[in-house]
Amino acid sequence: MTFTLEILNQIGDVKDLLGNFLNEQVAKMDKPDLANAILKSFVSAKGTKKQLSVEEATESVQVFNPDAKAEQIRNYIVDFVNLRILRGEDDEGRYELRHDSLAAKIFEKISADEMELLEVRQFIENSLLNYKTRQIFLSTDDIAYIGNRENQLKLSKELKDFVDMSREHIRVKNRTVKRLTFLSAVALIIIILAIGKLVFETRLINDSIKLSYQSITQYKDIEKRITAARMAHEKNKRANSREALIKAFNELLENQTGNEKLDSISKIYTRNFEPAPEQIIYAECTNLNDNIFGYTANLIIIWENSGRIKHQFKHGKINILTGKISDDERFIALMNVDGVVTVYSTDGQNLYSKETYFTELNPKQAFGFTSSNLLVICNNSDIEIIDTHGNTLQTLSGHKAQVNALAISKNNRFIASASYDTTVRIWYFNKVRNLYSPYNTINWHKDTIWSVNFSSNEMCIITVSNDYSIVIGDINNVLITRYNTINRYCYADLLSDDLVLCLKKYWHNNSEVSYSYVADYIYRYYSPLKTQGIEEYQNLTFTEPLRYSAYSTENRTYLLDIEMWEEDFGNYLLYETQGEKPFFSMDGARMYNLDGKMINHHFISADSIYQIVK
Repeated sequence: MTFTLEILNQIGDVKDLLGNFLNEQVAKMDKPDLANAILKSFVSAKGTKKQLSVEEATESVQVFNPDAKAEQIRNYIVDFVNLRILRGEDDEGRYELRHDSLAAKIFEKISADEMELLEVRQFIENSLLNYKTRQIFLSTDDIAYIGNRENQLKLSKELKDFVDMSREHIRVKNRTVKRLTFLSAVALIIIILAIGKLVFETRLINDSIKLSYQSITQYKDIEKRITAARMAHEKNKRANSREALIKAFNELLENQTGNEKLDSISKIYTRNFEPAPEQIIYAECTNLNDNIFGYTANLIIIWENSGRIKHQFKHGKINILTGKISDDERFIALMNVDGVVTVYSTDGQNLYSKETYFTELNPKQAFGFTSSNLLVICNNSDIEIIDTHGNTLQTLSGHKAQVNALAISKNNRFIASASYDTTVRIWYFNKVRNLYSPYNTINWHKDTIWSVNFSSNEMCIITVSNDYSIVIGDINNVLITRYNTINRYCYADLLSDDLVLCLKKYWHNNSEVSYSYVADYIYRYYSPLKTQGIEEYQNLTFTEPLRYSAYSTENRTYLLDIEMWEEDFGNYLLYETQGEKPFFSMDGARMYNLDGKMINHHFISADSIYQIVK
């Protein structure tokens, strides 16, 4: 056949032959709009052909044609395959347009709304692929971009789950950021407040130190000294302000100021003790009204807490080692160097004498009074309990060697004895028999035990042995702490329940035994005295509960603020005065010491002083 120009003119314009073919085929179908929608689903947002399964094509078509049935869409896809518009199903069940030129023609028919949804869907699909490879969720901006189109897209379960996971991830992240922001803000506020508080407290401390220094060293006028000390204590209750108050107040008690208010205070709190006829060897406060019991080489003396001598009589002893007074102040016991303990009534009667066994290392624990005025003594390898008439009520036996020390618990429920036989025996008061019965035998040491003492709650004891050890344990034979020492000690005491120790060291010198207090272990196994370079001293005592400590050396007495020691390391020496052998009142508010024939009185409760002069 020969083509002529006339024939070509009859055929018409062929430049859009493919587009015309598509339009003609779609127009022949029952539902041209649905057919166009199906073809559009096989075109990407970039106008290129895209592979889809029947299920994926159905999801895409139903975005704009919700009434379209899956079977109907499948049939149309088969028709397009037969028309050679779509390629047949591949091995993965997917279809695609035969030519990119077909995709370009179909792309021209996609509306702006359809294009927008197509782009969003493509974006979600690409993001899911990115998540599978890099675990990156959709961002806040991505979710905003998707907006409310998610419902129009009718995403597959996988795509929808991915979008939901991204939203939850954003929510958790935002919540965490908000929480961290809140906590950071709170932390910043706390830091600012802490810094402000620190600056404020530092300022108060510096002001307190300055005022304390002025009170102690610069002012000679007592009124000015007390005023500065009071102001220092108001700003900060530290050792320096306590020191200033105690020093200024005790100077007030010793002098008249001409100030009516201060002199009236001095009259109330001053205590002038009647002097003894001869040098006082020993004194201590009694449990009754804070009276003071003491003795000289020849006399027993009891002072009222006002300072007046209440009882005074001769004891007839040659050389007293130690003495004690009963809780109700009715009986006094003195032990001579010969080991004889003599009991007196406070009106001067010599009631009875008993021989006791003691060790020179710890004579104070050779005897003691119970609260019912029974005398308990070490009698060779036994403990003997004696009534107020000198009759033996009970003998506690069980040790295999001499008893070196005994201790009576605070409420008299228990008696403990330490022996050369390396054991401690404990007896308890049997209320049925009205006698003491065996309770426990404790074996913590390998050598002689020199001392034993109870804790304030009666359930623990502390022991010191010749095997260079100090042991704290339960009376039920449960060992709590063993402290192995490099020195040999002969005495230790639980001055409070937080394991405060007071120790003596001993040594042999030309066959003579010597001993003195040492500053090795006092407060929680470490001594504040040690930091002052003090190794040994004559006397040591504490308030109960633990607040102050006092010691003496070379006829000088020093008061320490034990409570402040850990908080204000190195600044806890509160007061220094002439005299020796300090002791405290039962309430810990007053300190006394001996100065020849005199008892010196010092008011040491800084908090009470502050309230008095405020």
